[in-house]
Amino acid sequence: MADRQTALAVFDFLDSLRAGQYRVGADAEKDHATAGLLASLSGDTGLRDAVCAKLISPGLERARFLMVAEHDPRALPLFASGQVKPWYQADYNVREIANSEFHQDIPALLWRLSNTIPDSARREGALEAAAYMSFMQGDPEAAFTGHLGRLAAVSPEGEVTRCLMDAHEHGQHPAWVMERRQLRERQADAADGMTATAPDRPSLRQRLFPNR
Repeated sequence: MADRQTALAVFDFLDSLRAGQYRVGADAEKDHATAGLLASLSGDTGLRDAVCAKLISPGLERARFLMVAEHDPRALPLFASGQVKPWYQADYNVREIANSEFHQDIPALLWRLSNTIPDSARREGALEAAAYMSFMQGDPEAAFTGHLGRLAAVSPEGEVTRCLMDAHEHGQHPAWVMERRQLRERQADAADGMTATAPDRPSLRQRLFPNR
């Protein structure tokens, strides 16, 4: 578990994004320091979960962030309630929230910063957060599978890797994503007069692990 100073530094970094105070690539020295900070997410499920909670609910306060990061018993219902919103409330559009709050593509930012972490095993936490956020904000297939593929390369059997693969392969997505997909399908059906049959293609798992 990360010490409180590290957890607070991660929280402050996320809030600096909201304030428009950080852009990856603008300051190499700052990028290096930030990447080192994000390496602390690897192997620390509490801090990783706190980051994911803050990404989909940017207004999460410092005290509650610390509760999740420090595995406070009171944090479980707090974390669960925050995670439920995107799954059941179609008006909780994670992409719009992220764009208005963070002012940049968060999965891409986390991926770029992870590239500067020398030890590939220490990239896992940042890549988990990137793939998770990519999924929750409904990224296009190519972008999401890119993030998930990079995560699978360092953590093929990790919990986040498996959960995202399973959700994707079973067509489980946040409510706002499902609503938009259903609308597009109805519009396509109305235009074509019939539902087109999608060609067979390998599953996501088969594409990421072709030799298994």
